Amino acid sequence: MGPLPEAQLWRLYNLLPMGLVAAITLVWSASPSLAVIVRGTGLLSAPDARRGFYALTPGQVQAVLVKVGQTVRPAQPLLTIDQIGQNAPGPRGPAQAGSPQTISARLKAVQLQLQALQQQQLALEDQQLALDRRRTQIATTNQPVKSQLDALNSLRQDGVIATYSPL
Repeated sequence: MGPLPEAQLWRLYNLLPMGLVAAITLVWSASPSLAVIVRGTGLLSAPDARRGFYALTPGQVQAVLVKVGQTVRPAQPLLTIDQIGQNAPGPRGPAQAGSPQTISARLKAVQLQLQALQQQQLALEDQQLALDRRRTQIATTNQPVKSQLDALNSLRQDGVIATYSPL
């Protein structure tokens, strides 16, 4: 058998990278798995060592009295809740439904909600303006395209351009 023609040598030269990648892949897949070391920090705890808790009354958390990972005893206070405005006894004594303290707390909460809603309304108005501007921009940009399409359709109707023409 004589020397290989130049075309066959060129074809083998072009197939060399693919053959090399296939060979490396076969060697890699036949080798045993590699050991992987993962470093990090975390907290290991038994699944039954964690407990959920729920407040008996509504309110806002004022202070957390325990630290993460700290062991707690039964009946130990975990946090304090501000119950003003909730018609329940709190750290400042029992709140009366019509007391000035309750009314002022509710008024302050309503004022904060009103401010948040006003900010949302302004943001929505700005968004609506931006959408309207974009809609106008698209309509203005598409006017030349629409006129060109109308002209092509009229040429097709007049028989100047074939119906199935690429134009």
